[in-house]
This record gives sequence, C-alpha cells and structure tokens, in this order.
Amino acid sequence: MSRYSRGGYSRGRSWNGPPPCTGCGFCKGLDEKEGNYARKTCTEFKAVKRAATGSSYLKLALDPTEERGFAAAGVMLFKRSNGDLEFLMAREFRNGGDQLNFLGGKRNLMQALPLDVAVKKLDMETGGALRRTTVRQVRAPGGCPLVLWSPESKYVLFIFELLADSPDADIDVQAMGTFGAKRLEWVTRSELKSERFLKVEVHDFCFMMLRDMEACNVLDNLDRLFDANRVNSTIPATDSQASPAAGSEETVLASTQFDVVSALGTAACAARPEAPPLPPKPSWSQLVALKGQLHRQDIKKLKLRFHPDHLRRFLKRDPSAVEEEMSKKAMQVVNMLFEDNPQESEAAGVATISELSVLIRKSAGGADEDSSDVCCLEELLAEIKISPKQPPRR
Repeated sequence: MSRYSRGGYSRGRSWNGPPPCTGCGFCKGLDEKEGNYARKTCTEFKAVKRAATGSSYLKLALDPTEERGFAAAGVMLFKRSNGDLEFLMAREFRNGGDQLNFLGGKRNLMQALPLDVAVKKLDMETGGALRRTTVRQVRAPGGCPLVLWSPESKYVLFIFELLADSPDADIDVQAMGTFGAKRLEWVTRSELKSERFLKVEVHDFCFMMLRDMEACNVLDNLDRLFDANRVNSTIPATDSQASPAAGSEETVLASTQFDVVSALGTAACAARPEAPPLPPKPSWSQLVALKGQLHRQDIKKLKLRFHPDHLRRFLKRDPSAVEEEMSKKAMQVVNMLFEDNPQESEAAGVATISELSVLIRKSAGGADEDSSDVCCLEELLAEIKISPKQPPRR
C-alpha cells in the first residue's frame, strides 16, 4: 500500500497551507511591473488577504489587518453643489464596456501603504490635473478623515471633500489619465442611490463599494459627518487653551506645560507647515497619524517635556500634587501614542486625555465638567446604525 494519501501528501501529516513565499517580485521586489505579475501567485499576499475582515466598515483609520491585506485603494473626491453632493468618478472602457468607477487602482508591491497607492492612482487617473496642494492635502494626516473598507474586493476607499473655494472643484472633466480612465465625470448622490443608474452606468468593482456604503449609511450621512469634522477644525480654543488668570503661575503652567494635544499639534505644524492643522479636538486616530509627520528628535523632545522626572527642573521649584498628576497623565498619553501599536491603546488613551483635560480645567479655575478633548466625529460615526434594508443587487 502506498504511504501517500490522496493528493500526494504523506499519511499522518497535516497540510498547513502553501509554503511561505521565498521572495517573489510582489513581496520582495521594487519594480511595480514585476510585482503586478507576481501578486497573483504570491502566497504571502494571499495569506494577509485572508486575514482581513469580511465585514465592511467606515472608520477614521484603517485597521492593521486591512492595512496589511488590502488589494486596491482609491480616493472618493466629492463637493457640495445645489443642495446635493457630487462625486468625481472615472469613465473607463473595459472589454467593450463604458462604465464609471472611483479613482484608484490595485496594489502592486507588498510594502506599499494604502494611502500611498490611493494618492498615486488618483494622480494618474486624473492625468495630473489636480493641483499639487490638493494632492498634498489628501496625503496629509487627517486630510481624509474617513475611510471605507470593502471586503469583497479588498478595496480601501479614502474620502476627501473638495471645498467650494478649491480650484479643483471645477476641474476639467475632460482630463485624461494614462491609467484606465478616459474621462472624468461629476456624478450626483441621487444618481448613485438610483438602482437603475447603478445597473447601467457603474462598474462591478464600484458597485460593490456602493453596496457597502449603503450598508454603512455613508451617502446619506456624508455631509453631516464632514460638517462635524469641519466644526471641530474651526471651533474656538477649549478651556485648556483659554487665557489664564493674570499672576497665577500654576494656571499658566497648567495651560501650556501639560496640554499634550496642543503640543502635538504645534510640533506637527512646525514639521510640515503645508499640512492641515490638527483640530483642537482631534480623534485618537488623527493623533496617531502624526507619528509619520514628526521627526524622532521631535518625539524625544516631547517625551522630555512631559516626563515627571524633569518637572522640578522645568518649574525651578517643587511641583504640587496636581502638577505631578498632570505630568504623569501627559507622559502616559505620549507613551501610548508612540508605542508600536497605538490603535490598541485607543480606549485608554482617550480616557487619559479626558482625565488630563479635567485636571487642567481644575487647575485653571474652570468648571469641573466631564468633557473629552477627543472628538466628536467618532461619536457621530457610532450613532450611524447599519441600515436594516437589503443593499441593492445586480
């Protein structure tokens, strides 16, 4: 009797999946053309795609498993017009068809990041017609405050609003890219919610994403979500940033020395002046996004600034109990933000910032209110329930 079972595998041994990739053009290479060919057979790429979640979601930042396992990425640019929303889409000709798709494309290298892929494909499909300031804003931390995960196509869709004063709100729709798109078109929200329009005009990949948007109530609430984000970016200074009482040394220190959110925003603006400023009430994800914007020396200075062991030297006196407590909490926030997996510390980080904010207000003589410096947009997302109705089908 043969010692091999059906399929040629030795009896008594279990099969643990395909062997690890030995270094194909996709996971080890630097050439996108080579990577595009190898991505179909790369076993490592198949493994990280299988690990990604099978449920669609709309969040402020992509989860780590989807950041590793995404297959394609793009940007959904929209503007407000005549009481409705309009979305910039690409008219593509494939296999004799003429259909609309979002601006984006597939990932050709394992080391590529979702936002990098999305911005690169966006620039290519618009034929370089977008202003460089717009491209930088899309790429900047917090530039795209929302991201949609579409599990069927493993697609990451970043959402960006073109404001009315942006020159790109009137982009030449005849602009032609060199990557699939033959023409650009503005499509209204009402059209994207029309089942008849979707059946006739929209590409299959785009249809899957729109179905996930419908499940997450994205289109119905998009203007409301971006309104909340804009308000948080323009509201007056919080209590922790208010002017201190004259002659109160403790109040001055409480307002400046221990406001870790304000310090992070100041350091980020100094590092990249062209990037959008950090909102006064940023989300935890927006704070985490600053890691890539700050130089390691900036991070070192922040850690020295908030370290409790350096407090006496900074004050040139013995710190009070409240100052010691504020210093400890500020240092905890810094440590959680700059650890290897800061998203895992989101709940603890948000709670610590809230506790620190209360201490700062108390020290400044403000009202003892239990309000958080971490916004807003996350709370609004939590309010948006999954739609009970069935998504449209082909």
